[in-house]
Amino acid sequence: MASMDQATPKDLGFDPDHLDRVIRAIDADIEAQRYDGAAICVARRGRVALGAHRGFAERASGRRLEADAVFASMSKRGLVRRARRRS
Repeated sequence: MASMDQATPKDLGFDPDHLDRVIRAIDADIEAQRYDGAAICVARRGRVALGAHRGFAERASGRRLEADAVFASMSKRGLVRRARRRS
């Protein structure tokens, strides 16, 4: 798979503070054990404004989530709504 170019959030029209808020919401959800881990990629026009992996691949063993981990995905809509409510 070809890699995508990195760019600053502002260069792509994103508010960096909003993207930071999303990461904080993910970290809070992982801490609250709503889910074990998450990977997120926010991109526009083939350029990445935010790429992150957080939390655990397996919480029970303490194994951290790596960039190349394979796991089930969930809807992004709920997380975006939670992040907006927390603002």
